[in-house]
Amino acid sequence: ATAVIKSKSSPYLYGKDFKAINNKNGRYTQKFDYVSKNLKLQNIKIGLLGKHQVINASTALSAAWFLNKKGYHVSKMNIRIGLKNAVWHGRFDIKKIKYKNKKIELIIDGAHNVEGVNVFFDTFKQLGFAKKKKIFIFAVMKEKKYKYIVKKIAPFAKKVILLQINNNRAVSSEILKLEFSKYIAQNKISSADSTEDAFNMINSGETVIAVGSLYLAGKILRYIPNNAVLRCGKNGASAKKTKTKL
Repeated sequence: ATAVIKSKSSPYLYGKDFKAINNKNGRYTQKFDYVSKNLKLQNIKIGLLGKHQVINASTALSAAWFLNKKGYHVSKMNIRIGLKNAVWHGRFDIKKIKYKNKKIELIIDGAHNVEGVNVFFDTFKQLGFAKKKKIFIFAVMKEKKYKYIVKKIAPFAKKVILLQINNNRAVSSEILKLEFSKYIAQNKISSADSTEDAFNMINSGETVIAVGSLYLAGKILRYIPNNAVLRCGKNGASAKKTKTKL
């Protein structure tokens, strides 16, 4: 990609012409300082998680600042607000939810290819989630390198729930169970016909990871009503708590 950019323009590259320093990350937000030859901004706050999102935000910041040279007015404050308010549902999307009197920490990520899964687990480790094994809800499409993804998940999984996706491209639960059983005990692998069935298998206080497919991410996001979310990753904002259950 870099070679193509160089052949068509004068590249402005992360790490060479601009960079992020002093990155500080939390469970719901992260901060960094932006440095280039022409601009320095401290304490940029973003709600997107992972070191790669700091690079993405820095690149977006550089592009926005260059627009000023083209006659557009993009203030430093507008840049800060835009980056702070950026939301990407289903991309290391952390939610604390209340389900049938059970409080569950849920991480939803649509990672469905090798690169996406590797980045997901980099962030997973970076934020300390890898210290203890978690419950994984998993589904994947046939054209994906699902054997690689299964092998990547297995060391971090104390239990796997295979959620059936209503799509003829989805790998069957039977095939996935055979694949996971190469790495973890069969009694730690369950199948669920619906999202409700999957959530009924989860105990209060658990951290649950839903990963492997954008279809899976969408299915779970549609299932959770807003008034069941006690806290979400969007800038660390807390939703109003209610007694409404899923």
